[in-house]
Amino acid sequence: MTSTTQLSTGVRTRTSEAVDFGVVGLALLGVVGSFPLSRGSAVYAAEPLLLLASFMTLRYRAPAFRQRDTSVILLLGVTLLAVQIATDVFRSSAPEDFLRGWARTGFFLAALCAFTVLLTTRQRVLVTVFAFSCGQMISALALTTAQEQTDIWKFGIGGPATICALALLGLLEARRRWFVLSLAALSVFDVYMGSRSLGLFSAAAAATLLATAPHDRYRLPRRGALVRLGIAGVIALVCVGYAYTWAAASGRLGAAAETKYENQSGGSAGILLGARPELLATLYAIRASPVIGYGSWPLDRKGFNARAKLALTRRGYVLLPGPVSDRIPIHSHLFGAWVEAGLLGAAFWLAVLVVAVRALITVLRRPFSSLTPLVAFGTYALAWDIFFSPFGAERRVTTALLIATLLFAQNETRES
Repeated sequence: MTSTTQLSTGVRTRTSEAVDFGVVGLALLGVVGSFPLSRGSAVYAAEPLLLLASFMTLRYRAPAFRQRDTSVILLLGVTLLAVQIATDVFRSSAPEDFLRGWARTGFFLAALCAFTVLLTTRQRVLVTVFAFSCGQMISALALTTAQEQTDIWKFGIGGPATICALALLGLLEARRRWFVLSLAALSVFDVYMGSRSLGLFSAAAAATLLATAPHDRYRLPRRGALVRLGIAGVIALVCVGYAYTWAAASGRLGAAAETKYENQSGGSAGILLGARPELLATLYAIRASPVIGYGSWPLDRKGFNARAKLALTRRGYVLLPGPVSDRIPIHSHLFGAWVEAGLLGAAFWLAVLVVAVRALITVLRRPFSSLTPLVAFGTYALAWDIFFSPFGAERRVTTALLIATLLFAQNETRES
């Protein structure tokens, strides 16, 4: 009896030590991995390690791969890479272009595989997210680009600071009210700093937590969840929109923000197209070839960008001069994959969007947990990025981490 007790105690001790070692390892990976291997390098320190970890996970056939949503996402990710390779061969892309495109997708899929297997507990998820967010902020402050120097909150530390705060509150097991207050305060500060989208994510997450507050102790009906989420999203969108419009138009955010708002909202199609003029050129390219993409790093040989600029100017928009490029302008995960790899490439990001929304609905139908606010904010941020943000650079790692977090939250809820 004594030997059996000692044996079981020893197993528990070794297991806890392994888990602790995993948490420490992921924390170090997050802080250090957000830095590029060298100044000006396109590869981040975490990527070679995550690539090695992905090979190890594939070798041992991790149980996480047996989850339906996880296996579908990974299968579509491999399909994206395969279609991208086939498209580059069909379009005769230059080696420097297709190697860059294949490496971007390959590193992203490797990071997604590694995170999916390594994030096995809530503590690991929260510590990893916290560490990577801290690493991003340190990296942004230490290695600021010209764009980040002019607006470092929007392009450098705003998003990581919000996620860092949510992860820290989750580790402290804070009550719902502290998450709501933090998100509301960050939303106001985001708008003040001129980051409209980030303010919207924070406001929407806070509104979602408030809308589902009365249902902590029992399952939230599916229809009720959808209705309350819709109402919360509309309220957040209206509030943030009016707040930014009033602050920017009145000059309270500074002369630069006022001029930017006037230029983006002066056209007949509204501020969305004015803020994302690249989308029109992207849509022109997709319409010209909706099934087959243009290859990695696609060149604008048919003048889609020039046509888009002419159309926007005719609609009353004031286009500011930007960097000269011969590529088809891309400012969206979804449309970028569609332009580069064709319709099958876009299917991957549509599947990710579906999984993210399902994860949020599933989590909200369970009692409040330390992951609920992070999943709410992460779902809104990921949905925005899928439609309105370019894919690349550090997003190869951070987006993979966010997708793995949502998959963990959904699978954990399903197994509980």
